[in-house]
Amino acid sequence: MPRYFVDVAAGQYVVTDEEGTVLPDLQAGRCLAVRALYEVAGECGLKCDDRTFTAVVRDEAGETAYRACVTLTEQTTSGFY
Repeated sequence: MPRYFVDVAAGQYVVTDEEGTVLPDLQAGRCLAVRALYEVAGECGLKCDDRTFTAVVRDEAGETAYRACVTLTEQTTSGFY
């Protein structure tokens, strides 16, 4: 089975996956990347100034196989908070 690497970025903050994960296919890598995005957005979404989070899945050759972004936007209305 192939090994995939999931790198996650939030603005200037980047976590590079050096170890990777052995997965059955790219679809499993996609699922891992999306879960990582939700985790990072949940952990630092309200603390970070830059609220665009990106996950990149690299294959064993280091080539980008998948990329996804999540942008957290907020809107305050009277009585909302």
